[in-house]
Order: sequence, then structure tokens, then C-alpha cells
Amino acid sequence: MDGLADNIETAGDRRGVLQRGDDKPLAIEQEADSYYQERLVNARERASALEKALAEIELELADLRTNFNKQTVELDAIKVHLSAVTTGLIQKETQLNRITSTFGWRLLTWYGPIKYRFILPVLKRLKNPLQLKPIRDTERISAPVVEPEENGPDLAYQAWARRCEAIRYDAERARGRLASLKTRAVISIVMPVYNPVREHLAEALDSVLDQYYPDWELCIADDGSSADYVKAILDSYAAQDSRIKVVYRTENGGISAASNDALALASGEFIALLDHDDVISPDALLQAAIVLDRTDADLVYSDEDKLDEAGARCEPFFKPAWCPDLLLSCNYITHFGVYRKSIVDRIGGFRSGVEGGQDYDLILRFTEESQRIAQIPAVLYHWRKSPASAARSIHAKSYAYESSRRALTDALARRRISGSVEATENLGFYRVKRSIVSPGKISIIIPTRDRLALLETCISSIESKTEYRDYEIIIVDNWSKNAATLDYLSRTRHRVIRDEGVFNFARLNNLAAKAAAGQYLVLLNNDTEVISGEWLGAMLEHAQRSEVGVVGAKLVYPQGLIQHAGVILGLGGIADHSQRLVEYRHGTGYANFPNVIRNYSAVTAACMMIRRDLYKEVGGMNEKDLPVAFNDVDLCLRLRKLGYLIVYTPFSVLYHKESASRGLRVDEREMAYMAESWGAEIIADPNYNPNLTLTNNGFKVDFSKPEALYCTYSQDLAAGLVPRVNAGDRIGQYFFAGQDNLSAIGVRFESKNQRREGKLIFRLRASHESADDLTSIEVDASTLRDDGICTFSFQPIPDSRGRMFYFSIELAHGSSPLTLHRSSVTNDAIGPHFRNEAPSDGTLTFKVYSHGQFR
Repeated sequence: MDGLADNIETAGDRRGVLQRGDDKPLAIEQEADSYYQERLVNARERASALEKALAEIELELADLRTNFNKQTVELDAIKVHLSAVTTGLIQKETQLNRITSTFGWRLLTWYGPIKYRFILPVLKRLKNPLQLKPIRDTERISAPVVEPEENGPDLAYQAWARRCEAIRYDAERARGRLASLKTRAVISIVMPVYNPVREHLAEALDSVLDQYYPDWELCIADDGSSADYVKAILDSYAAQDSRIKVVYRTENGGISAASNDALALASGEFIALLDHDDVISPDALLQAAIVLDRTDADLVYSDEDKLDEAGARCEPFFKPAWCPDLLLSCNYITHFGVYRKSIVDRIGGFRSGVEGGQDYDLILRFTEESQRIAQIPAVLYHWRKSPASAARSIHAKSYAYESSRRALTDALARRRISGSVEATENLGFYRVKRSIVSPGKISIIIPTRDRLALLETCISSIESKTEYRDYEIIIVDNWSKNAATLDYLSRTRHRVIRDEGVFNFARLNNLAAKAAAGQYLVLLNNDTEVISGEWLGAMLEHAQRSEVGVVGAKLVYPQGLIQHAGVILGLGGIADHSQRLVEYRHGTGYANFPNVIRNYSAVTAACMMIRRDLYKEVGGMNEKDLPVAFNDVDLCLRLRKLGYLIVYTPFSVLYHKESASRGLRVDEREMAYMAESWGAEIIADPNYNPNLTLTNNGFKVDFSKPEALYCTYSQDLAAGLVPRVNAGDRIGQYFFAGQDNLSAIGVRFESKNQRREGKLIFRLRASHESADDLTSIEVDASTLRDDGICTFSFQPIPDSRGRMFYFSIELAHGSSPLTLHRSSVTNDAIGPHFRNEAPSDGTLTFKVYSHGQFR
């Protein structure tokens, strides 16, 4: 022990703390206290340093916030400028439309074709009597001339239509399809005739004689035509073919009376309608017969376009599938329509008193009897734009619009719908304004977090402009921290529900829906502002209907351009708003759809109305899988699956700053959930049309593929190029077919701006080792579009769903080299591309299409 004490003493002497004897415990305690005091000082110094560093970080963060806000303001300014430019362009277009509608312009339009067809060639001959033809660069290299789209949408459409015709108009294939039919119904074509142009009448009759489908009869009633050639032509055609029946009326009785006389000649199970100067495609009856063979449809209708004065196709109208609310806004079905005759007979045929609107009246009455309706997404009917036809000008038969309004009014009475029919500023389009027969309190739910100015504007506009007064406002505060916002929320007379969880739009709405006192719910973004006083009542008109699930509104950017006029599935990937950037007051967009009540597959929850009990029945929004995006689309699709309609009304109008509170973000997990849950619906939106694009704002013709094709798979990660493909090389790729009726593969080629020569051979096989072609197509290399998808179409493969296929592209000997796009990595699901049957790095850039005969 003495040795231990000596050691302690020595240590104590070095520190000058410990003493001998009984004072040792005290010395130890003093040393420990000194040691802890030293540690405490050091800790305080470190804490002070950390506080200083934290303060510096907060200053830097404040600078970052300031810079971010500054950039946000700059970005908003750019958006405003862009919108202003767009508005200016729209205004210029409106001015141009006004100019082209003047008498002087119409006179120039009439003179133009004469000038270029007759006068200029004569002058040219006079200037160059020897007819010496200059050599142009394009002739020196013999390159094909591809008309650019800038020459006009009609020229682009005509080029696309020719490609479609080359695929569809195949007599040999038609015979095979005809042989596959289990039933072949006789279709009676009803044609009233009154003084048509001689050539146009002959073309209409020839289009019937040219049908691939032979089981038809043409039932013609001449309504007392004064032109002598009419009877001569009709008698001549009737003598040629016993399937043509003609009756001559002794006096003109109007189109309804003539149509009924033609209908009386019909013996077929179905009837079709054809005007005396229009034309149907050679496969029109065959396509209808295929649908009738495969379904129990009572009505089949198709897409349509027009023929200009030169006979060229123009102005296509690609329609949605059965859309009941759109039919109450306009006659969108029109031609080509095939109707079950027993129903036509039961409803009494064509009604007198609605001449000019007799077809619309027939369709309205027919669809009251049956809604077994199918749509063919292909142009089977061509309207003639003759001077006196409605296809040429909406003013050609102005009486028809009053007849159509009368037909709609009568339809409301038959259906016991309380309301009125109002004409809109666009002729041929109507508003069925329904009476509110099931009023009730409406709970307006507004989620918010800070951004007080937005919230105040939203609520103030509701309070000052809303005409329907039985409502309550529920503000769902998601953890606001701004002092001014908290003060406002503490003073407002409206109910406030607080939620301090992470932002979950679906949960916030579900939380408020449970506390709502209203019979109806309106989900409303805090960055909206009411424009039309009837906004709430206009939605209630439809939300009160038992067959309706959700009602959406027209939303407008602050610059006056449309932000939302319905949601299109598949647009931009999963779903997106349609008709963006159309001027909201007078812009017509595509087919005037932004301005009429119609059905969509979904609408946005930035402003939507739903009955509270229905919201509860379907479980509200999916807050687990879709906390931020697509929860509104998912809600609409679940309701549609239960048989409910989704309605868009343009008469509920609000400004929408679009995600001003949070910005635009889409989570990949939410996209994956939607693709997995609603893949089939996203591929083929029934309220859209497969012949229209799924890029940008939609509603433009998709020239990249033939008619009636749905893209079921897209490998579009083009980060590299396949090394140059030379004559004799074969480039191939495996893929899965996601749907039946596999019918086309689209492959992207590199932009070279060069002349291509030779042949390209496309082959479809079961594997790269197989020697048997399922199909093969030979294409002239000069037709390939630079940096575009070249689509190889073939006869649909019915049982293709879930099967693996292999396609290859081979350059025939003597062909010029070309290059294809590919991704820089290999898609694990379908593997690498192949060069001459050997695997190579990367997957080709391509699309897979299936054919949709009807929907």
C-alpha cells in the first residue's frame, strides 16, 4: 500500500493537488471537479462554434431561398410572356379567320383555282412557246419529293390517308375477312335524292357498287327531281344491278318523306344512310359487317372526313366511342351509321317537321331504345363539300340548326328531363341546361398550406360570385407556419381542419369529406379563382344525375388560355389535360369540344364535384398508393368501372394557376401504380380516338401510324445509334405483344437528310433462329422519314397477347446504308438487339401496335 501511496503522492506533486494523510479524498474530489469544469468549458466552446456555423448555414439557406424565389418569379414571367405570345398568335389567327370569311376573300378563293389551273399555264406557254423545261436539282438526283407539313394540314392528311388506303383497300384480304364471318347480315343503304350534281350522284352510286361486302341493297327515293339526268342515271344503275331499288315521288315532299319512302324499300336486317352526293369507302360495309358479326350492336358508326371541290380528302373528324352527353350537345355520330332496322321501324322512321335535322332526331330516338353501340375508328364516309352542302359551310342549311334544336327539345320531353335547350355561339352545338331538381348543401373542400394570397383570392371569389348559395367551405390546413396565414385561419368564419402530416392530397380530401355536412362535395385547389357565377350550379346540374359519378370544370390560365377541358388517358404517358392553350372564350379547339358538355374518362380534382355518399361508397381517393398525383384519375376510373359517367361542363369556369402552391411533380411510383392498375384503359381511352396523337396537348392527327392502331408498347430511350447498317445486314429485336391483334411495328431511323435508295425488308418471326416468316414487308427505302418512326403494318395476329416475337430489318443488296436508333443499355425484359442473328449491346427504339376493329 505504501508503494501505491508514494506513486499517488508523486503524481500529486506533479499536479500540485494531492496531499498526504487524511486530505487525500478531498483532493481527489477537487481534481474531479476541476476536470469536469474543464470539459464543460470545452463543450460550451464547441456548442458556440456549432451555433455560429448553424447561423452561417441559415444565412446561406436564406440566400438560396431568395435566389430560388427570384428565379421562380423570373420563370413565372417567362410563362406569362409565353402565354402572351400564344394569345397574340390566337388573336392573329382570329383576325385571319375573319379576313378569310369576307366576300372578297371568298371571291379570291374562287378565282385562285381558275388562275392556277387555266390562266397561269396559258401565260407560261405564251412566254415559253418551245416548252423548254428547266432542269431542277431534285430531278438531277431523282429524289422523291415529300410534301412538308408546312404546306398545310390538308396535304399532310392526304398523304397519310393515301398510306392508310394502301393498307385497307386490299381486295384479296377482304375476301379472306369475308370468308371468316359467321353471319352476314344484309345492309340496306337508304339514299334520298333531289337534284344532285350529275358527277357526284354517279360517284355516290359507284362507291356502293365498289363495296367488298356483297350483301347489300341500295334503296333510293327520288324526291321529285327536276333535273332530267337524275332519272336517267338512276334507271341506268338499277338496270345494271338488281340490288339497286328506286322509287320516284311525284312531288317534292322533303328529305324526311323521301327517306321514309327509301326506307320502305329496305328488306335488310340493318340500314345505313348515304347522302346523294357523298361517298363511302370500299370497305365500309365490310368493316360494319365484321362488327355486327362479332357483337350484338344495334348501332355502328365510324369516323369521317370531307371531299373538297377537287375530290381530295380533307377535314377529318375522329370521334370518341359512345358518348351520351356529347350527343346531347351535337350530332357527333353523323356518318357512317348502320342501324338495326327493327328498332328504326319501331320508332317510326324519320319524323317530319325536323327536316335538316332528321338524322340527328333519328339518332336521338334510336339511342333511347338501345345503347348497344360500337364505334369503328376508321374513316368510312366522305362528305362532299359542294356549294349547297352543309359539309362546305355551316350557313349552307341554316334551317337545319333550328330543326336540330327542336329535335333536342323533344328528346328532353321524351326522357322526362327538366330543362331547356340553348343554342351556343357555334352553330350546330347546343347546351342542354338541366333544372336543378335535387338541390342540397355543397361542401367545398380546399386543402392549403401557407400561400395566403392564393387562398384569400380563391375564397373571396367564391363568396362574391357564386350564384348557388347553399354551400359551406372547409379549409384543410396542411401544417401552415406563416404567421399571416395562421392569423387568417383563426379569424375566418369557415371551418378549418388541421393536418400536420406530410403532404398527401388524397388524405386531405378524404379527411374533409368525412367531416362534410353537404350532400355534394367539391374538391377545389387553393390556386383557383371563380370566373362564372353559375360555376357551382353548372356542375350540380350533372352531379345530381344518378348515372353520373364525377363532374369537372373548364379551368383557365390567368392569361385566358385553357388549362383543363377534360383528361385524356395515355396523353403524355399516363394521363394529361386536353385542349391546353386554346383561347377559352371563343377558341374552338378540336371539334369545338372545349365548349360543349361531354364525357371524358377522367377530369381533374383541381375542381370536381361528386355526391358525398358516392365518394364514401368507393372509398374516396387512394391515399396509400397515390398521395399526390393521379388520385383524381384513379377515382374517375374506379367510378367508370362501376358504370358511372364522367362529365365535363364548360359552363363552370375558373382560373387555375396550376400547382402554384407546390409546383408540378410526378412520382415514378405513382406512375408505375397507374400503369399496373389501369394499363388497358390507358392504352385505349374510349373517350378519345386512336387516330389522334398522345403527345403535347393531343387532338391532332397521328401521322406516324395507320388508322385504328393502339400503341401497346414503346421502347423510346434513344441514347445511341446502331452502327451503320449496310446492304445485306439484318438488324433484329425481340418483343412481347401486350394485346391481341398485333398489327404493326414502328422503328425509328436516324436523321441524315440524305437520299436513300434500294429496298428494306421487314420480317416478323417467332424467334431469330426461325426460318419461317409470320409476315414480310418490302418497303422502298426512299419513303423512310428522317428521324421518324417508320411503321411496318401487316394483317392482325388475333392471339398475340403475351407472346414473344422477333422482328428484323434487312437491307437488300444494292441499297444505300442507313442507321437506326437504340438505347445505350439493354432492356432486361426483351433483351438486346441482334445484328446478323448475333446479340449486340442496347435495345432498338421501336413501338408495338395492335389493331382495334371497334370499341
